[in-house]
Amino acid sequence: MTRHSRTVKAFFLATLLAGVAVLGVNPRGHRPAPPETVPTSRAQLAPPSAPESAATIPAPSTTIAGSSEAAPTSTTLPLPPSTLAAADTRSPEAAIARVEEKRGGSETIETPEELRHYEDRRRFLAVQVAATRDDNLNMPHDEAALAEMILRGELVEMAPVTQDYVLYEIGISVNIDPRTHYDTERNKNVLLLGSLEEYEREDSRLALEASGRGRTAAKAREEREFLASYYDNPALRQQLFREHEAITRLARDFGGASYELADANQRARFVARLLSFIRPAARDVLQKLARSYRQRFERPLPVASLVRTARYQRRLARVNSNASRVEAAPHMSGEAFDVSYKFMAPDEQNFLMSEVARLERQGLVEALRERNNSLHLYVFADGQRPSDARVAEYLDEVEEQQHMRRAPARGTRVSRGGIRALRR
Repeated sequence: MTRHSRTVKAFFLATLLAGVAVLGVNPRGHRPAPPETVPTSRAQLAPPSAPESAATIPAPSTTIAGSSEAAPTSTTLPLPPSTLAAADTRSPEAAIARVEEKRGGSETIETPEELRHYEDRRRFLAVQVAATRDDNLNMPHDEAALAEMILRGELVEMAPVTQDYVLYEIGISVNIDPRTHYDTERNKNVLLLGSLEEYEREDSRLALEASGRGRTAAKAREEREFLASYYDNPALRQQLFREHEAITRLARDFGGASYELADANQRARFVARLLSFIRPAARDVLQKLARSYRQRFERPLPVASLVRTARYQRRLARVNSNASRVEAAPHMSGEAFDVSYKFMAPDEQNFLMSEVARLERQGLVEALRERNNSLHLYVFADGQRPSDARVAEYLDEVEEQQHMRRAPARGTRVSRGGIRALRR
């Protein structure tokens, strides 16, 4: 790993740390208590009966309801209270250097059967799809939808660097503009506009360009028609207005930090921070696993992925063969995270895998040692696996969406009910 690559990762982490700093988290992770007579946020000005986490952004619906021209709902409450772990006082670059430090070892790497594929390779994803559907979890199609989930308090933010772990390469694999809506059915990106007046101005601009000749005019006509297919639909138009409100509001005040989305670098850092969230149950498992690893080896655990959007997942699948192609991809649920073992010595990998295998035997997670130097963990929100009958309902769906073959591979696990025998 070159020093340049390490510097790029540290640059992203430093930016995320700046966001942590403005939240008022000191090195021990405690918020300094403000004077009782001086309110420091809008939440402190709210009536005592108003719950701090209540947001005015409605939960997303699977269908677009209504066709009224009411003004888009405004989000008036600040981000929920910080749930960040204690931030490390070391620099991001030092943490990354510690992760990537060369070390050897003579042990043989032994992958526990719990971290191998099943004989029916569809089952691994089907378990996670079943759990996601049983828990009725919101799945963000794009960054604006993720911003809405964050504003509603559905997810918690992970500090970029702590004594126990470091967020490693999160959000730097794919270039995404969060100022656009992602249409999952058409696989198209649509410019997010904030009001009908703003759309009419954009339409007038495109109409002027379209009145000419040549490629520029043809492109303007095509873009104008494309935008109209969304903004001429009253219900869909209001959805886009709400998404615009969520993404611009969070960029303006992300727990006290702000991001200028017109700037490519700030835009990338904003997306990286959006992808640094996870659900509480997964957060708890991650922190305990990281603490065990750090106490044993005195290194921070490299966490390679947390929540993802459908747009990010699909783009990642182009460059990462391990990225799921199912519609309910595990990382989109917010209950999954990846740990990189790329630089770990054999004894570190064996210890980490044994810890994860223990969690799986307890029924807390579904896990797999992937070929891209990652351990994937999906945390069951209620601490219980979905039933075999529920899992079976999604086997064909997984196969259809993943284009998997049913033929078993050598060294795979065969069942979940008790001890899993390995094919030899």
